Amino acid sequence: MGKKVAVTGRGETTLEIQVYPGTQFTIWDLPGKNDKVVYISMEYVSFFKALTRRLILIQSTVKENSSIMKLFDEFGLDYDIVVNKFDEVGEDEQHAFREQVHREIQALGLKNVNKVFFVSAKHPQMFPDWMTMVDYLTN
Repeated sequence: MGKKVAVTGRGETTLEIQVYPGTQFTIWDLPGKNDKVVYISMEYVSFFKALTRRLILIQSTVKENSSIMKLFDEFGLDYDIVVNKFDEVGEDEQHAFREQVHREIQALGLKNVNKVFFVSAKHPQMFPDWMTMVDYLTN
């Protein structure tokens, strides 16, 4: 997008669906829900099925959005996981953190995860996954 378009911070910052059109893609920012409660209507299911790509953004654990990923699995919908704020993970902890995320994916039994990207939206050039993700999404 090249600019700040959404409220960011810790905790839930998106309270209703927001649309951010880009030049080659549109980002739909959906409110996160407590993992123990799933608020999914048929309207949401139709919406998710129609998307070209489904990116699940997490900050610290896969579990924080596992309900929606399990729902995607049930409907046979592929998705990618984007781990943001990777710059906040100490350099000496990054390898272990990557392994932890992949272990969580296995432990939760998530089936339709295509790719996992470790990025920093604040400092996109810090990690090669940023350009890998952009290339993957635009080609």
